[in-house]
Amino acid sequence: MRILYDEEIPLLAEYCTKYSIEAYPFSHRNLTKKLLNYYSPQGLCIRSTTKITQEIIAGSCIEFIATATSGTDHIEKSIITSDSIHCASAIGSNANAVAEYCISGILEYAKVYEKNVHNLTLGIVGYGNVGQRLALYASLLGMDVLVHDIPRLNKDLPFFHEHHEFLTILDRADCVSFHVPLDTSSVHSTYHYLNKSNVSLLRSSQLVINAARGSIIDENSLLHKEDIPALVLDTWEHEPNISIPLAKKCFIATPHSAGYTKQAKYNATVAIFNALLSHFGIASDVPIIHFDITYRNYPLQASEKTRLLLASPETTRVELSGTRKIRERSFNFLNNTQHLPVMNASYFDNQRKICLNDDELLQLDL
Repeated sequence: MRILYDEEIPLLAEYCTKYSIEAYPFSHRNLTKKLLNYYSPQGLCIRSTTKITQEIIAGSCIEFIATATSGTDHIEKSIITSDSIHCASAIGSNANAVAEYCISGILEYAKVYEKNVHNLTLGIVGYGNVGQRLALYASLLGMDVLVHDIPRLNKDLPFFHEHHEFLTILDRADCVSFHVPLDTSSVHSTYHYLNKSNVSLLRSSQLVINAARGSIIDENSLLHKEDIPALVLDTWEHEPNISIPLAKKCFIATPHSAGYTKQAKYNATVAIFNALLSHFGIASDVPIIHFDITYRNYPLQASEKTRLLLASPETTRVELSGTRKIRERSFNFLNNTQHLPVMNASYFDNQRKICLNDDELLQLDL
């Protein structure tokens, strides 16, 4: 069996060698039809920076595609639903890292804007792996939590925090954090979920976080809003060619690096490699990692206000800031953009790599 893989997916080459899989690296933005024709791989392992279309894989030997990311919007939908190609993702692999990033942003906001974190209400849009973790951590810090997730509601899946309409979240929450996938379908579209028709509900005293996908927010509606809220933006509409004017208006701006920790990257590699082995009928001795926060049926009760962090919010803030360094990363990221007329891919990608020096800290034994 032969695969092509993004050279920046850690440990994958070593795993392939162990299982006698022919593995050839490529640079994430440089996957071409010519390359596929030359190697004739059966499998493809990518990240979000590689766009996969029917055109590029037409006539190839590809029967398996795995992305070392939670989102799959960089893979053409017709490929994901195809009967001839099996697609896998690493959904949930970076959930803890992203939730920790958001908590870091909230605590920085509380410190700079002189807010008591215990008195803040957090609205979470999207109640999946990341949303549930963030809700739990916020609850443990004493915050009130409101959530919104219509697809989950329609599937009659459990909620451990109060569910509200999206407009209610925008109106009542001090902090609003987005954790929905990018879906452009007419049924549950999340494209421009925050847009010019509802952005007026936001106040300058609020905090808005987007660590999901850039196109969930209509950036122009934020850019031209006079009483703009504090913004923590990690994802952007036109990555890597992001809006520098909007980035400079942000409280914290980072280059899609919320999930960039060593542990998250390891989790993703394990997830997609096990999926690869399973698809090709190869027995695996690589331990499976469970990312679902409800795997051990932990009762996430927002009303309990339990203090399980064994540290005050102030202590936690210092530890998180020192670990993830998101304000420092933001400053360096934006400071250097003054020399750039437009954001270029190489600068954006290099800034992301720097964040791999970060380690996760906020982890609870559930």
